[in-house]
Amino acid sequence: MFNNYFGIKKQTEHLDIPLNGDIEVFICPYKVANSRHNDIAQRIYKRTNIFMQKLNKLVKQGDKAKAKELLYHLHESNEYHLGYSSKNKGSAVGNDKAEFIYTALSNNKFVKSGITITDEAHNVLLLVDGIGPDIMSDIISNICKDIFSEFTIKQCEKYKVSLPEKYIIEYFDDISGSWQKKEFNLPCYEGKKIILVPEFFVSKKREYYILYNRFITSNHVARDILNNKKNITNRKKYIRKNKKKQEIPLKNKIFKDFRKNKRDTIDFVREYGDKTLIEFQDHLKEIL
Repeated sequence: MFNNYFGIKKQTEHLDIPLNGDIEVFICPYKVANSRHNDIAQRIYKRTNIFMQKLNKLVKQGDKAKAKELLYHLHESNEYHLGYSSKNKGSAVGNDKAEFIYTALSNNKFVKSGITITDEAHNVLLLVDGIGPDIMSDIISNICKDIFSEFTIKQCEKYKVSLPEKYIIEYFDDISGSWQKKEFNLPCYEGKKIILVPEFFVSKKREYYILYNRFITSNHVARDILNNKKNITNRKKYIRKNKKKQEIPLKNKIFKDFRKNKRDTIDFVREYGDKTLIEFQDHLKEIL
C-alpha cells in the first residue's frame, strides 16, 4: 500500500492505494457534486461540467470527428490504481473508448435534444445507458489530472514523501476548452508515477439508476397510487391498510413492478420533472 511503502503512519486525506494492483473503487461524481464546499470538489465539478457541455454540444450537432478528437485523449489512468484490475478493465477502455462514449451519448434522448441535464457528470452516470462508474471515473481522472496532481504534491509534502521524478501529464483546460500538458514532480513506484485522490471522492460500484428508481417509486409513484392518479386496474396489489384503516403503499411491490431499466429511466425524469434529480442528489447525501 502507498502509505506503508512511504512510511506514513497517520490517517491521511488521500485514499491509500495498492502499488501492485488496483482497488475496486471509483471517483464518484455524486460525491464531487455534493462536496462543492471543498475547493478541489468545486474545481472538479466545474471542469467536468465544461467538458460535458462541449462534448454534448458536438454530439447534438452530429460532429462525430470533433467529438472523438476530444475523447481520444482519454486513456487508462493506471497511475491512480483505481477501478477494475487490468484483466477486468472492460471493452470500453482502450482504443474503442472514444467510439463507445460517443455512441452512448448520441443514443440518449436528452443529449440529442440539447437538454442541459446531461451537462453534469452525475446525471450522465445516472441517465446515459452504457456510461457506468468505471467510465465516468476514468473521464474525471483524465480531464482533472492536473488538479489531482496538485493534490498529490500537497499530500506528499505534508507527509514527507519524496518527489524525485518529473512527469508530463495531460489534462483538459476549462479556460481554453482544449487538452493541455503540464510538468509535475510526482511520487513513483518502480519507475511509474503515482497520483492520489481525496478519499471522500471515491465510492464502490453503485448502480445509481436502481437507487433513483427506488427513490421515484417509493415517493412519487407510491403517492400517485395512493391518490388514484395512476391508471392501473389492480390498485389493491400495491396497498395495505393498517389498524387505523389507513392506506399504506407496499413500496417493494411498487418498485418491482414499476422500475425501469437504465435506458428508460429518463422517462421518470420526464414524468416527474428534473427537480427529482436534485431531490435524489440530496437523498444520496444521507446514504453515501
